[in-house]
Amino acid sequence: MRRLPFTRRAALEEAQLRCQELEAVLDHERLYPVRWAHRRVRDQFGYEVLRGPFKGLRYPQALALDIEAYSGKLLGTYESELHDAIEALIDEDVTTVVNIGASDGYYAIGLARRLPRATVHAFDTNVAHHDTLRAIAAENAIEDRIVIRGECDATTLEELAAGALVVCDCEGCELLLLDPVLVPGLRSARLLIECHDIIDERVTPTLSERFAATHDLEMILTRPRWVSDHPELSFLPLVTQQLAIDEFREGPMHWLVGRPR
Repeated sequence: MRRLPFTRRAALEEAQLRCQELEAVLDHERLYPVRWAHRRVRDQFGYEVLRGPFKGLRYPQALALDIEAYSGKLLGTYESELHDAIEALIDEDVTTVVNIGASDGYYAIGLARRLPRATVHAFDTNVAHHDTLRAIAAENAIEDRIVIRGECDATTLEELAAGALVVCDCEGCELLLLDPVLVPGLRSARLLIECHDIIDERVTPTLSERFAATHDLEMILTRPRWVSDHPELSFLPLVTQQLAIDEFREGPMHWLVGRPR
């Protein structure tokens, strides 16, 4: 039997290895179809947020598919209910942003880009997110204005809160941290709070009472996501379009937006 020349044999072996790697990826994405949706959206639209208050935010290519709700963030549909509120909260006078529950940095890096005079303190107890935050901050050339930290407690928050923009998504810890008696600086802070009443039904009524005397409060409800609102996704099968824009919440949720008086 005639043997292939070494260079051809090596090339064939490399191609076979690459095919095996691709098959493994496809096998994984058959089990996790949301990742497949993100891959298709990424391949079509790239790595830069297309619209919304954080338009232009860039994701490193190596990290894109590991970003939670990547498709929604890239397309600008992610938490789109908040777009008007975010624009209203953004003010050049803001020099400190406190993001509690920063995750992969959509708000932390997005706000740093929109507020060039601000230092952003990004808190997340999941240290696995810290490298992601650093990489996305570097991709957007704002790494000198972001401080990545672990747990946020009342003492630390008091050091930062006065006059700050506080964005909080701390999965049910709102009542422990957002207390203007323990943290008086919150009385003059702009507030954007994701309320997890699904975890503790006291969250919204308690926070509303705590800030009633110092803030004008607005409740913003989540809205359904409709494929028909996104013709740019028509290149995908219908089910994949829905996967691309769905945020997979456990149920209807809402945010409190507080503007200090």
